[in-house]
Amino acid sequence: MIELRFSPQAKKKYDILTGAQRTFIDHGLDHLKIDKLGISREMVNEELGMRILFTKKDNLVVVDKIITDAAHDRAAYPEAQQRMMDWNN
Repeated sequence: MIELRFSPQAKKKYDILTGAQRTFIDHGLDHLKIDKLGISREMVNEELGMRILFTKKDNLVVVDKIITDAAHDRAAYPEAQQRMMDWNN
């Protein structure tokens, strides 16, 4: 089984992602765990403006950086975030 770790910067970015962004990252991490990406070093979703940069060594994958488009930043849409929290509670 492949072990997955985050760099401190990537973990901080992961914690502030919105729903669609986190879904993309989670799917990407699942692919990394089962090694579906071969020798690739990054995953890209142009529609969401996201990239996952990672390093692989044997059975360890380290997510080095998560890059997101500022237009999808959670802080830019406080009313939408509040609506989503209200719906989920």
